[in-house]
Amino acid sequence: MKIPHKNRLSMRELAEKSGTTLGYLRLLLSGARKPSHTLAKAIQAATNNQVTKEAMRPDIYGLDENEAMQEMHSNSITENDVQDAQV
Repeated sequence: MKIPHKNRLSMRELAEKSGTTLGYLRLLLSGARKPSHTLAKAIQAATNNQVTKEAMRPDIYGLDENEAMQEMHSNSITENDVQDAQV
């Protein structure tokens, strides 16, 4: 999962708005975990549809792998680029 440039939230803000922890959000960004159906929808809402549930969970929402990868990589940045408050 990648966070888009537009209207960038800090990781802490995204975690709060999505109802998850900063630590779990980092696991999602690293690819170590996949968001649940509910969390994927919450992240989509928190990012104003810039990160979609389909891109995060194509296995649930039916995008094929190529479409999901293309959607996740367009106009996005990596965790290292996210403005994050120090823990």
